Amino acid sequence: MEPVNRRRWQERPPLLNPVEEQKLASVLNLRPLTVSVLVRRGIDREANARQFLDGGLNTLPDPFLLKGMEAATTRLQQAIGKGETILVHGDYDVDGISGSALLVEGIKKLGGTVDYHIPLRLRDGYGLSAEALQQAAQGGIRVVLSVDCGISACDEAELARRLGIDLIITDHHQPPEQLPEATAIINPHQPGCEFPFKALAGVGVAFFLLVALRKRLRETGYFSQRPEPDLRHSLDLVALGTIADIVPLHGVNRLL
Repeated sequence: MEPVNRRRWQERPPLLNPVEEQKLASVLNLRPLTVSVLVRRGIDREANARQFLDGGLNTLPDPFLLKGMEAATTRLQQAIGKGETILVHGDYDVDGISGSALLVEGIKKLGGTVDYHIPLRLRDGYGLSAEALQQAAQGGIRVVLSVDCGISACDEAELARRLGIDLIITDHHQPPEQLPEATAIINPHQPGCEFPFKALAGVGVAFFLLVALRKRLRETGYFSQRPEPDLRHSLDLVALGTIADIVPLHGVNRLL
């Protein structure tokens, strides 16, 4: 590979002509150089630029656009109401660990009983652990919630079914042709999912699950007897996992 100091750098040609760039700079009250950078990143419309520069959490998509969200929140509501322990099964990378911490912390704040399992890379390998599922069943756990893994775990999902465990899968990796048979699967890449942003990290998917679960609990009057948690306080974990997983930092990921 040619050393960087010997490369010939060429400026990317503008996507808008100078007059249109100047108009956009005037509308946005920005310096022309700033607008030129935005345009070269594909942000060449006023609405897109305002979303990029000033977008807030109130502009996030509806979490229930994620396929499987209704089934997942229904089962988690039942578990919280009955005092069932929810086992969060994470992954060993930063995305999986931060997503697990997010869900453990969030479910506790929502009044749930929760435990967690983080696999050891050299011993357990990647993905849902059959051994962890068996240990969970032996401990009386009936709800397992995956983070950043599980989308291809057909054998493990079948094992969970035989063990009497309701498995909820949250993942962001590309799904195989055959999906696991689980109580719910939340993955923006799965067929039929209408969520408009597909490039979430695993922790991002987990965050939208917490937002949706809190909403459903609120609708039942659940927070009339207990404080409603402010999930914005968990966005540091979302940012950590999102950046570490090297997903595109635009759109929803930039807002988070």
